Amino acid sequence: MCGTGPSLYMFASPSTDVAPENTESKLNDSVNDGETVAEIQDLADELIDNGGASNMAAKEIYEALVKYTGGVKTVGLCAGGGGGFVVGGNASTCLIVTQLPNGEFVLDRTESVGVDFPTIGGSAEINLLASNADNPSNLHGHGIDFGASAAWGVGANVGIEFGYGAENSKGKQVWAAYGGIQYGAEAEISIGYNFTGGGGMIKDAIGDLFS
Repeated sequence: MCGTGPSLYMFASPSTDVAPENTESKLNDSVNDGETVAEIQDLADELIDNGGASNMAAKEIYEALVKYTGGVKTVGLCAGGGGGFVVGGNASTCLIVTQLPNGEFVLDRTESVGVDFPTIGGSAEINLLASNADNPSNLHGHGIDFGASAAWGVGANVGIEFGYGAENSKGKQVWAAYGGIQYGAEAEISIGYNFTGGGGMIKDAIGDLFS
């Protein structure tokens, strides 16, 4: 599920120093009660809309989301590219470092292919990746991603992905957030599907296709 800034939210400049107390209370209750990530994000949006989140409130929301999802356990460097008109295709590879549940660290590589919609143009990308996956295999399989990018020459992209049916050792939904730079001519705010496997997946698939 890991395709091509690692942050779940980007906050606007604060308009107040104190966030609405009742919404903050609801946010804390939702984390403790095990609400879904989407519900926690809705409360985060409400917090911003009701008064403009202060820097401290933004930090609290981020920490609440990280706490809920189990924290960042995988970081990586990805390279890839893609393009299309309306519907686009992409492929990428990531070199990742994962902290296992026993505290040990492992180095691994993943490969991913996918499609996204809508998009126009094409680019090559280099991204940083962060995820709550605590085993490289957590990133394998089907995923849904949401992203945005813009480039005319040098540009930037950011996005987040969720593995379909994927959970880490704590039983939390596996996510992977990414962001980086790209070179090309492209503009998109898209939703996409991807499939991720271990290193060599794309080469093996091509070999099977022509065997």
